[in-house]
Parts: sequence; C-alpha cells; structure tokens
Amino acid sequence: MVLGKQNRNISKLSDAMKLLNARVNNLESNLHIEIDMERIEDRSKLSQVILGIEVADALKINSHTSGYNRARNSSRANRNVEQVEQIEEIEEQQVEKIKLLRLKKLKGRKCTKG
Repeated sequence: MVLGKQNRNISKLSDAMKLLNARVNNLESNLHIEIDMERIEDRSKLSQVILGIEVADALKINSHTSGYNRARNSSRANRNVEQVEQIEEIEEQQVEKIKLLRLKKLKGRKCTKG
C-alpha cells in the first residue's frame, strides 16, 4: 500500500509539474507576444510620426509650389495681356495705314477727275 501511495503521489507530482511547465511556457509565449505587440505599436507610432512629417513636408512643398505656380501663372497672364495689347496696337496701326492709303487713293482719283 505504501508503494501504491508513492506511485500515486509521484504521478500527481509529475502531472502537476507538466501543468506548471505548460503554464510557464504559456506565460513566456504571452510575454513574447506582448513584447512583439509593443514593438509593433512602437514601429506603428514611429511610422505614423514619419508619415506625418513627410505629409507635412509635402504640404509645405506643395503650398510653396502652388504659391510659386500662382505667381508664375500670374506673370504669364500679364505677359499674355501685354502681348494681346501689342497685337491690338499693331492691328490699329495697320488699319490706320490702310485708311490713309485709301484716303490718298480717293484724293488722287478726285484730283485726276477734277
């Protein structure tokens, strides 16, 4: 009987040790998972910070660029207006020349008829 009780106790101790080892392994696994999760969160936060900085830089560049583009487009528009005004002036001058030539022709015809 004593031998049977010892075997049962040894068996219970063995089962308890297996259970304890399983729990320790489970806790170690959970600890590693938690450490990995913290690393992932840290990387994610870092990525968000980097992305935020990149987006902010891009917006700054874009706002400077768009301001530059607005100024450039404005100067182009001014140049286009000046060119159109010059063309209109040239056209007016040509129209005036044509009118003068017609008047000269008409005067010349009147003089020869007269």
